Amino acid sequence: FSVLCFLVVIELFGSTFMKNCNVVLALLFGYMIAGLSNYDGLPYVDNQKIADAPAIDFLWTMWFGIGLYGPAVVPMLIAYIVTTVET
Repeated sequence: FSVLCFLVVIELFGSTFMKNCNVVLALLFGYMIAGLSNYDGLPYVDNQKIADAPAIDFLWTMWFGIGLYGPAVVPMLIAYIVTTVET
């Protein structure tokens, strides 16, 4: 709810730059609120996994093959032709 309220406040009173990046600013505001608050003594934001992570790590540990789904070629070709003819 705080993110939505902050979006409205930015739209009403913010500068042009703030209006252009209001979603990012509102999400950061919501994250800040979550970081400062807790529920029954438990924090909403837990940084333990970040603290336990190594400083440098190789992220690409799996290989994802690039493929082409054959049955999708004909419908995409039809959509491309229709869009091209419309314009």
